[in-house]
Amino acid sequence: MDCAEEVAILKREIGPLVGTAENLAFDILRGKMTVLPTGHSVSSKTVLQAVSRTGTRAEAWTDAVGGAEDDFWQRRGRTTLTAISASRCLLAFCFKHGWEVACCRHLVLMHEEVRIRFL
Repeated sequence: MDCAEEVAILKREIGPLVGTAENLAFDILRGKMTVLPTGHSVSSKTVLQAVSRTGTRAEAWTDAVGGAEDDFWQRRGRTTLTAISASRCLLAFCFKHGWEVACCRHLVLMHEEVRIRFL
């Protein structure tokens, strides 16, 4: 599900099963549809069959709070790897810059002009 046309098709197909299309919530960015709790009891299997009739594939999902899917790397992996990468780039820049400064000082000391004034 990635556009308003698909949302309209799903509302038209699944809305009557759950009472009304107002009982459906859509998150297009994440590709999720939620059937809000109502007086109508509808199983996820029935909803999945209705979705498949529209030509769309879907699976049931639940919010995993504190589960195996919510480990450190799922939550902070990208941030951690970005910070490590940035610190290594900064370290490499400092070493390279420090090495160039040290080499330039050495070259300047080796090639320093000697000026002597005779009286």
